[in-house]
Amino acid sequence: MASRRHIGSTGSSSSRSVGRGPPKLKCKCGVEAVIWMVRNGDNVGMKFNGCPKWPWVNANKMDLEDLRFQVFERDTQVAEKEIEIDFMKE
Repeated sequence: MASRRHIGSTGSSSSRSVGRGPPKLKCKCGVEAVIWMVRNGDNVGMKFNGCPKWPWVNANKMDLEDLRFQVFERDTQVAEKEIEIDFMKE
């Protein structure tokens, strides 16, 4: 069977570039980001860009210390709120 073709003007070019997708995103580590999909939680099925090395990216020592401090602060805040709750119950 013959295929149908649209006959139009020849020699004209489109202002859109064909084959060039959106600009490539890069991770902080310099590697080109990949698209991941959420598998658990409220956002199941949603897609996001992320590092292909994740979760195997090694954080530097300063990042780990900062995260540990943030966890310590949150734990302290929770303990303080629990004390307030116990005080209010009495």
